[in-house]
Amino acid sequence: MVIVKFLSESDCDLYIDTEFFCAVSANLIRKIELEVGSYLIEALDAEGKKISSQVLNIEQSQRQIFLQLSSGATSLNATLQELKNKSDVEFYNHRLKFKHNGKYGYIDSRFDVVIQPEYSDAEDFIKDKALVKKRFSDCEKVTIIDITGAICYSGWFDFVGEDETTMLLLHNGILTTIAKSDYSILAKYKSTHYGIVDELIPVSKNCGIDEMFGYINKAGKEIIPFIYDYVSRFSDSGYAKVIRFGLERAVDRNGSLYINYEAALKNGTEATRTVYPSGPFSKCCESSYEEKPHEEKYIYHAPKISKEEACVMDFEITNDTWAYTPVKIDNMWGLKEYNPWEDILLPESAENEEAIEPSILYKCDRIFYCINGYIAYRIGTECKLLSINDPDKIYTYKYDAIFPVILLHNAVSEEEYVTMEEELLNIIVKKNGKYGLIDVEGKIILPLEYDNIEITKADVHGVLGRVGIIWKNSKCMLINLVNGEILNESQFDEIIVNSHPLNELYSIESTLLVRKDGKLGCFGLLMPRGCCSDLRMSEIASIIYDDIEVKYEVFADGYHYTITLRIGEKVGIHESMQCVLSGLPVGSYGLFTEIAPEYNECIFLKNSNHVKDYKDLVFFAVRKDDKWGILDVHPFSTHFIDMDFYKYEPNKKIEFKYDSLDSLMGEANEEFKKRHMMYRKSCYYRNL
Repeated sequence: MVIVKFLSESDCDLYIDTEFFCAVSANLIRKIELEVGSYLIEALDAEGKKISSQVLNIEQSQRQIFLQLSSGATSLNATLQELKNKSDVEFYNHRLKFKHNGKYGYIDSRFDVVIQPEYSDAEDFIKDKALVKKRFSDCEKVTIIDITGAICYSGWFDFVGEDETTMLLLHNGILTTIAKSDYSILAKYKSTHYGIVDELIPVSKNCGIDEMFGYINKAGKEIIPFIYDYVSRFSDSGYAKVIRFGLERAVDRNGSLYINYEAALKNGTEATRTVYPSGPFSKCCESSYEEKPHEEKYIYHAPKISKEEACVMDFEITNDTWAYTPVKIDNMWGLKEYNPWEDILLPESAENEEAIEPSILYKCDRIFYCINGYIAYRIGTECKLLSINDPDKIYTYKYDAIFPVILLHNAVSEEEYVTMEEELLNIIVKKNGKYGLIDVEGKIILPLEYDNIEITKADVHGVLGRVGIIWKNSKCMLINLVNGEILNESQFDEIIVNSHPLNELYSIESTLLVRKDGKLGCFGLLMPRGCCSDLRMSEIASIIYDDIEVKYEVFADGYHYTITLRIGEKVGIHESMQCVLSGLPVGSYGLFTEIAPEYNECIFLKNSNHVKDYKDLVFFAVRKDDKWGILDVHPFSTHFIDMDFYKYEPNKKIEFKYDSLDSLMGEANEEFKKRHMMYRKSCYYRNL
């Protein structure tokens, strides 16, 4: 049921579908409830004269409607008579749009109404279709109708953008490109992210039996080709992360492909390199040269290939024992084997200048994965998976696509080197547009009922590849890829795994941003000791914030991350610091602070490069309106799972007496020095 409110300038009787319904008093709102549907609403005065007549369409998504019964409204007959008196009216496919009491409808060549005036705007018919707009309770939507007024496509769309020839419409996560010449559908794409925030939109589309990813503009034209297994939004840097053959690459707005995202960020920046007198190999015998190596500055250019080249090749993929380049030849993909003699002419062929032909291995219809010593590809109706180290052992699966789940974790070799060790865990499979999860032997872990399954780079106790995201009906949940367990009961609109700096000394736990109903929250991941298959989500910040920003920083003895929380114009902070003692992969004790979003600005004051020094040295600079103050916090110690945590609770007494951050820092530095001396004295007496 939908609430409809009526307001009239004078007393009148209300008729719905020509039947008397109720009396409406002048300038008083009358509320009634109506089912979803279309109604003819008419208002008659005391003498039975019609003062208002209009068609009311009630949609399922509407909650309430306001309708004014104006005595100044023009009758429909008067509007039609005015059209008949015009000599310059032009019909399109025997249809003419007209405007009646602020709404648009259509008449035929006999001036009979064939489509009631119910639209907020309308275009002329092109062939047998027309574009119309209708205002709903919260926004205006568009659709395409035929000459009878029936909706041609799937319901009402949000308008995204247009150019001279096409327009882009959105409905239920599907983006549709419409031709302006005849309002026909040119292409359909699946939106991969919540909301449209950039001129280049990351989307996917069906390419045969494969779902491929690329970018379109707001007019629905393809800008970056659909050759990727996943694409992300463009960042402010002008680059976006993409995944291809299991590897994370980067693209710019022109579609050029970069070897990785970090290299793309440094592209065109100034860097420093060591220059040796006779090349890099002379560094082992520097003493034989008078000239010594020296540092020089240069402009770094990241390895990249053009948009056109990326359609038929990729960068060379290397491992300890092999090196291949994915290439496309005659619509078949394969791995071009590295050959050091490739560019050298054979003696017998030197006269004919015939170069050695490169060998192409594993010719196939598509390569899904080529990293960490594993290759996954499809030939005909079969998908195959093998290890480069054991190429004779080939796993075969009857699916449209396969994506191996590889666990990456630190391992110490006999020479005591820390290396990344790979372990084939399970396999994400796809068939008939749906995704599932199986083990290596083909046993089903998750059935084929999901719209997508993503492998994330979430770090849990130094292991990557354990956490995934599953999508169903435009909602997502977190999943443990070890056993297929879903980690959260509630469904989210989006889950974002925050990247963090890589560090060889210790692992840095990942944080997750989740979006639901337009609000953001933050979660961490927990894994109980001794149970590598058990994962849990731990709430850091409730899903109530308008914006959340996460920043990481590595210290000499650990790391910390700052989570900035925003509600409207107010800012708060969740600060977490993990101290990592020598020989331990994860935090041995933690320090954390929570500041509610009550301030206009909040800044963490740093005066040391060691986490342990923060135990008694924690300050925040906060701003309210145009004044700054020092937020002092003190520790509250707890004990949890053999790890010491110190919770810093804010001191409520804040004096906002500083005009600028610079003036505040002078007093804060003096307080830092005083507390640091007290801290060192306490350490001295504890050691006695």
